[in-house]
Amino acid sequence: MFQKDKIKSIVAIVVFGGIAISYYFFGKEITKYVALAGFSIWFGSMYFLNKK
Repeated sequence: MFQKDKIKSIVAIVVFGGIAISYYFFGKEITKYVALAGFSIWFGSMYFLNKK
């Protein structure tokens, strides 16, 4: 596995784990905002990792 692929998988696991944990502790209302922030972080990391 390439280094970029490892970083992408770690970021995805952290984002989805954060969404799951926020749903478990805070419910649906807070999870919406955590999901929006997590996906924006994920898309940002994909953009910076795929730049040449």
